[in-house]
Amino acid sequence: MIHHQQILELLDQLESHLKAGGFWSEKHPGQKALQSAAPFCVDTLRFEQWLQFVFLPKMRQLMKSGSFLTIAASLLPVAEESFNSSQEIERELLLTIDRLDRLSIKVVR
Repeated sequence: MIHHQQILELLDQLESHLKAGGFWSEKHPGQKALQSAAPFCVDTLRFEQWLQFVFLPKMRQLMKSGSFLTIAASLLPVAEESFNSSQEIERELLLTIDRLDRLSIKVVR
């Protein structure tokens, strides 16, 4: 269960970094946009919107219910394409996403 708590902490950090970087949206994109079948909802959402409205809620729900991950997260390559790592907050975002990826691998195994 220690990994679950660590993942919850990283999810909170991710949310904080999204907010600090101005990537957090106060406006919900709508249910239709969230129901995309494309990976990361790339056809209906920006990556930061997907993190906010799909990834964070689903991961928190899984962790709080004590469920185990069935697949490891592999978000870093997509995040690197989405964020310009020249800004400190975006480097922090990428570092947090990398930690989530690495920790989710430990949870799945």
